[in-house]
Amino acid sequence: MLLPWLGLLCVVVCWHGGSVPFPEAESGQYIEVTGQLASQCGFTAGTDLRGNPQIRVSFLACSVHNSLDQEFSLQLQVVMTGAPGPNVPYDVTICCPLGAPWSPREIVCEENYMEVLVRRAVPGIASEALNEDWVAAWPVAQGTLNQVWQVVFHFQNGSLLSMPATQAHSLGYGVNTTATRVLFRAPYSTAQSERATAEGLEMEVARATVFYKQAWMILVVDTAVACPIKQYQAERVQMGLDGRLIDAATVARNGYSLLTDTRLILIVVPIGAPGGLMQDRGFDPHEHPNPNGTKAFGLRVPFADPLVQQQYLHGPFRRYTLHLNYTLRLEPTRETFTHLGIISCDIPDVALSSGLLHETGSMFYSLLLWAVPPVFQGSCEAGALALVLTHGTLDRFWVPYIGEQPLSQLAAPNSYQVSDDGHHFHLAVPLLAPGLAYESISLQGLTARLDFSFRDKKTFLVLASFTVVCTFPTGQLLVCLPNRTMVATVLSLDTRPALDPRRTHLRDPSCGPVAFDSLRALFSFSLASCGTTWRFEGGFLLYENEVTFVPEGIPATSPIVTRDSWYRLTLRCRYPLTETLWVLAHQQLPKEVVSGPLQPVG
Repeated sequence: MLLPWLGLLCVVVCWHGGSVPFPEAESGQYIEVTGQLASQCGFTAGTDLRGNPQIRVSFLACSVHNSLDQEFSLQLQVVMTGAPGPNVPYDVTICCPLGAPWSPREIVCEENYMEVLVRRAVPGIASEALNEDWVAAWPVAQGTLNQVWQVVFHFQNGSLLSMPATQAHSLGYGVNTTATRVLFRAPYSTAQSERATAEGLEMEVARATVFYKQAWMILVVDTAVACPIKQYQAERVQMGLDGRLIDAATVARNGYSLLTDTRLILIVVPIGAPGGLMQDRGFDPHEHPNPNGTKAFGLRVPFADPLVQQQYLHGPFRRYTLHLNYTLRLEPTRETFTHLGIISCDIPDVALSSGLLHETGSMFYSLLLWAVPPVFQGSCEAGALALVLTHGTLDRFWVPYIGEQPLSQLAAPNSYQVSDDGHHFHLAVPLLAPGLAYESISLQGLTARLDFSFRDKKTFLVLASFTVVCTFPTGQLLVCLPNRTMVATVLSLDTRPALDPRRTHLRDPSCGPVAFDSLRALFSFSLASCGTTWRFEGGFLLYENEVTFVPEGIPATSPIVTRDSWYRLTLRCRYPLTETLWVLAHQQLPKEVVSGPLQPVG
């Protein structure tokens, strides 16, 4: 934001919730950012090297709308005071993506505050010994288990000062937690900060440990922060390129700009100037000379670039939006001219579109939208169904499903093998794992089906799908199907001498095998039949039956001699109670009959 410097700068923010509560603030109300509030909440106001007003705001400042620590927005109202005439407010909305991934520890040293952001992920078991600060803070943490938030300050003489987060807020500190970060912000020159020297540089240090309760754990986070406070003094500042000093003529020839004052050093390098390195993202900026001597500037942006925002509309249509900010420098005055543009295009998925989308004056923008569908390939591995996906340009924005459940809910608990190198996605689902469907089970084999699909994040419509079907040899098998059917095989070689599979049966002698040969018998029966019993066991419903083989003896009435083996095999299936469907059956009974308790039908 560049505005003429008219006088004092007053900043107010639109309150909608932040890291430090504003007293008596309601949603949508504008709150003036005073000096104390600015240092506590993460705001810095000043001027740049050209004297323009400048406002810097921490990503995790108060009133910043935070979307999963990836997208940040803020409403500001800037008022220039001290100038002749009425004070005119400027409404400003700032929207920023994170850009680069978070580091495990981020430290910000601003003119009016120090800030540290620490990754909030729950760690594993530490392999290294605790440092002295953590060892000293631990008894304090144990002694205040009933308090959710606590801050422990450490001092060079070894003493500690513990206080709840609310007290730290009242002293001007900012303490908060977000989806992935723990935040500690401290103004300079507080009673809890100290001075230290590191390699000849004077630093202000706030050594603080923040701990908080999460479920049954106490998470202790080291939020120590240090910032230099000694003003840098330099008699002469020069610019270098690739590790070598360059002279003023090279600076001017390459279009560089070097500005300094007592506080800041500003270096401006034009895009495309010698020495610059481009991150190749598939952008294509270009110029088009016009017959009248003017120029048109074009820019092509790949459809799948993260800067292109997506919004589902209806049916197969999506809206793709690109926000542009063209900054041109006018010669010979070297003034800058900024032109904002928004490109919006509605296209069906898996399509190709390009062309002139917006035109203003002598400038135009073009957006090249390449939509390439994903490519699937299935295979049958040892004991697993596998799928290899070659990424397209759209599937990164879709949600993968196995059957009717998201892949994210099935993968880890059921030992799915999932990997992605950015170009290919590999998935292997073990046989008999939840999520598979079984088409047929016979003595010849077990046929399992993996139904993979991509769905829209909001509407859950299937956008792309692929099915992998594999047949595995049955061998010795016990399968508990979701429809409350049990399938099991019996091997004749399980006994010595071998039994005759044809003469095996369940508890109900009329329930024999549905298929058999000389070596195996296959049983398939409903859990509500064939003498199957059930009972509750913990959080499960346990079904049980038996495969029995009665040997033939001599004489048949009271056998004392037999060549057959005795055989009994217990079959069990367990179903979680939370996944059991209870059905109540109502029947018209005679008046003289007293109804008993209803039984569950699975």
